[in-house]
Amino acid sequence: MSEQSGSQYYPLETAIIVIVVTGANGIDARRQPERLRVVEWDTYSEEPRGHTMSATGSTGPSQVLIIRHGEKLGSADNDGEGGPDLSPRGATRAMALPSLFVPVEPQTACALAAAASSTSGSYSYSQVAIQGNSPRFPMPAFVFATRASHHSNRPVETVSGLLAAFNLPLNNSHSDDDYAKVASDILTKSEYAEQIVLVCWHHGKIPALAQALGILQPPPWPGSVFDRVWQLTYSAGTPSLSNLPQQLLYGDSAT
Repeated sequence: MSEQSGSQYYPLETAIIVIVVTGANGIDARRQPERLRVVEWDTYSEEPRGHTMSATGSTGPSQVLIIRHGEKLGSADNDGEGGPDLSPRGATRAMALPSLFVPVEPQTACALAAAASSTSGSYSYSQVAIQGNSPRFPMPAFVFATRASHHSNRPVETVSGLLAAFNLPLNNSHSDDDYAKVASDILTKSEYAEQIVLVCWHHGKIPALAQALGILQPPPWPGSVFDRVWQLTYSAGTPSLSNLPQQLLYGDSAT
């Protein structure tokens, strides 16, 4: 069914908003059809069709951080070997993962100084500020992990400590092969605009995931590697990729 407006017919499920523009010479734009702007608003959602924008005009994230799940039993190249869970080293990596996102700040005062107001006696003390190191990576606001399957729950296990430490939301509704939908959601949904998103995936699909996120020629992810972070940084909608070390465990790559 449709609704008539002049000589135009519009479907009832689409609302038509006509924006009237008045030029510098005061002429009403309704007399100049070529200057009318028609905005389609999808009545089945709360947003206009197409990409949504943040307050700064961005339609995508500021960064996407991609990691592989932690180490596994069996062959590192074969996800079907070794069972669905992390190995002891992989579980250790998962426990250490939150340290990538917090500053290293040594304790700056002793217990005596903290209790000074309730301590009798005569003594003097001073607080000494010690400069800590900045976080290795910015804190993500959203986390994606591959949906559990019969041969692997390792991505969810890898980020579980991070989620618990910082109370972050997890989206684990997509299978390993559904990386293109993950990329599309990150790039187009309004909640991810200007945000930092962490994605934990299986290594075989990580290059294709990076390509779906805008990297034209991503490098391969070797099957023996578990200790890297691919940092995709967006500028005017175009990403650049930095392949960086985690440096979380003994034996991890230093560069």
